[in-house]
Amino acid sequence: MKRAKTLAAMLCALCMLTACTGGRGASSPVPSLELSSGPTEAPTETPTAPPVVVQTAKVLESYRAGDSISVLAYFTESGEPFTCTLPEGSKITPGDTVEVTFDGELRETYPAQITAQDVTLKETGNDDYGAWLAVLTALWEEDPGLNDGADYFGFDFTGLSTLSGQEAQILGSLFSQSLGKTAVFGTYEELAEQGYIDDGELYWEDGVLFTLEETRVTDGSIDFRCSKWRSGLGAIFYEDGSLTFQKDGSFTLRLDGAAVA
Repeated sequence: MKRAKTLAAMLCALCMLTACTGGRGASSPVPSLELSSGPTEAPTETPTAPPVVVQTAKVLESYRAGDSISVLAYFTESGEPFTCTLPEGSKITPGDTVEVTFDGELRETYPAQITAQDVTLKETGNDDYGAWLAVLTALWEEDPGLNDGADYFGFDFTGLSTLSGQEAQILGSLFSQSLGKTAVFGTYEELAEQGYIDDGELYWEDGVLFTLEETRVTDGSIDFRCSKWRSGLGAIFYEDGSLTFQKDGSFTLRLDGAAVA
């Protein structure tokens, strides 16, 4: 009898437990746990490589700037003059044609400035630009009284074949700029028509006209005539000028037989 009561009590307790855990006799599912693989990293952007531009250029001058060598050159396609520092170890001299690799940025000066990543020699050449610059400098320094009060420099380079039109423009512009003058280009007749020169009085009140004209050109030399003109009574003329180029890139200038340092 006692055993039967005990069994009945156990069955009652079991029924109560079932009612508390499920209601209709069904047990609640145990929620599953999702495992995390760790913190999610933000996507990274692939860095964009800087632009690379390769252009052909002609070197006009080279000069030392501190411990580096810088050059004046111009892009042969656009005619834009620029300056840059040569990468270490570059063997580049005036007159050379080169390939310049840079990021495409031209800083707005005259000439423009660029940062060259590489400068590669394509072809060697004579330093014609430097030679004609030496001729202009010699004319400017002789008889300085003709230069007094000159605000304009006129340039007649129509008789030159050893400089391209762009090289001639750069030569006259930078030569004038270095001396604080304004450059104008044309023959005597053209500058007179434009009102710079008083053709009736044979006088340029505020300017000086430089004329360069080749008479013979060979591989290693140029014969020429040149002049600096201010008026009918104030001028310098050389009928027998010569430029002789050496293999090392240097040249010798003579005016009417006399060597010019």
